[in-house]
Amino acid sequence: MGDAHVIVYGRIFLRGLLMVTLVSGNTALIASRNLRGAMCASFAISSLWWTNSAQDRPQARGAWVAYGAGAAVGTWVGLQIAGWIASV
Repeated sequence: MGDAHVIVYGRIFLRGLLMVTLVSGNTALIASRNLRGAMCASFAISSLWWTNSAQDRPQARGAWVAYGAGAAVGTWVGLQIAGWIASV
């Protein structure tokens, strides 16, 4: 795998991680009734989703694996951040 592919898969991984981090955190914020935090997270999710929708798909065959791995890690990160916010 060349350097260009590593960069593409790395960017896809990071997008998956960020998206699911935001969704996981937003779920916890909603559950704890943190309206301000949930509104900010919802805005971030929608903004990322809008810009994420078409980037890098044609040039990366196994993109779903990179995105899925990012999403799995993002779930953990989002829960950690939401726990920290809820404790403040």
